[in-house]
Amino acid sequence: MRALLGALKELRDEGNTVIVVEHDPELIQEAEHLIDMGPFAGTSGGSIVAQGTPTEVSEQDTVTGAWLRGQRRINVHRTRREPAGWLIIKNARENNLRGETVRLPRGVLVGICGVSGSGKSTLMIDTLGRALSPAKHTTSVAREPLEPGKHDKVIGVPS
Repeated sequence: MRALLGALKELRDEGNTVIVVEHDPELIQEAEHLIDMGPFAGTSGGSIVAQGTPTEVSEQDTVTGAWLRGQRRINVHRTRREPAGWLIIKNARENNLRGETVRLPRGVLVGICGVSGSGKSTLMIDTLGRALSPAKHTTSVAREPLEPGKHDKVIGVPS
């Protein structure tokens, strides 16, 4: 977060207006000016319910104000679900993938992250997605490849 904050401040210091849509309290506290949208999400949102410095917004009777005052907190579950098995991609080596074996827990929420170009989409869409989904042909000129990215095998596929 510090690196992102440093980059945003550098952009600002070069004379740029920096607008960020953010929910991270650390980044919010560093803002020079906040615009708090609400009052709730979806169709109950869309109005400016508070604006000003982080201190000024924290004094408002809004959801964001309560978060900034520390009156609301995320309820973090102390126990995590155990995986219901594993989905294993052996020796994935398409594009930037270098033949690693990847173990993905089944039955739990999984996040795939990495820098741009590191192989996230190649692993999940081009390799695993194509290996698990049935081949679909199109009459379009812009054909999608049907063959999955290079890999040895996928183990633990749900039935």
